[in-house]
Amino acid sequence: MLKTYKYSLLILVIICYLSLKSSSGFTKANIFSFAHMDKIVHFCMYFGFMSVIIFETFIIGKKRYSLLALSAIPFFCGIAMEILQGLLTTTRSADIYDAIFNTLGILLAVALWLIIKSTYGKRFKW
Repeated sequence: MLKTYKYSLLILVIICYLSLKSSSGFTKANIFSFAHMDKIVHFCMYFGFMSVIIFETFIIGKKRYSLLALSAIPFFCGIAMEILQGLLTTTRSADIYDAIFNTLGILLAVALWLIIKSTYGKRFKW
């Protein structure tokens, strides 16, 4: 199982590191500095995380898992990261809006997968 989900696990480790690292360690790039930029980052991280889980499950593993069950993994990881930020870090705090944008990224990945599967599903054997 670890071999099948090696990229998902790598992304999870990166998300954990970035989520729990002191925010003072990040330098702001002026080109990307605007209000609520962190929400876009949360959205993209969890969109990518869910997309890789889907890819590894349905493309590489060819297993038939429920998308709802699969999406629970990044969802609960995102909730846990928000709680841990509030408990373990001094420069970060738990934010409900971060969790919402995490969830929106997950939902978009699932929606795109369903569209791709319904459009191109007959070309591939999944």
